[in-house]
Amino acid sequence: MSPEFQAFASGFPVTALHAAASLVLWAAGVSLYLALFKDPPSAINAAGALRLCSALIGLAMPLAVSLTASASLIEIGLWGLVLILVQLLGFRLIDLCFARSAEAAAQGGTEGAGVIAAARFAAALIVSAAVAG
Repeated sequence: MSPEFQAFASGFPVTALHAAASLVLWAAGVSLYLALFKDPPSAINAAGALRLCSALIGLAMPLAVSLTASASLIEIGLWGLVLILVQLLGFRLIDLCFARSAEAAAQGGTEGAGVIAAARFAAALIVSAAVAG
């Protein structure tokens, strides 16, 4: 058996396990987001979709970077939990700091949702860079 195939055979299960753990953490974070950030039923529009998409990506970015900084499944779990909580807190602070945009987004305003989305992406980038060191 070639060394490349041996490396793949030994590395793939670890990679799959780390990816699965991160996806489970991401799904838990999204579920928590949906429970905490209850948008009105009218939010099923462009503004609501933009806010949700920014949360989906904003939660995934730090988790993705933490995969490169974590050596074990335990580290992935610990960092993942902390990062999800930090991001959700950041999302809440963004809504407070940009209250007018958040209110406009809740009313269906895509301009307000765009501001909220940009702020969430910026926060995710900063948190991701902090994890990367």
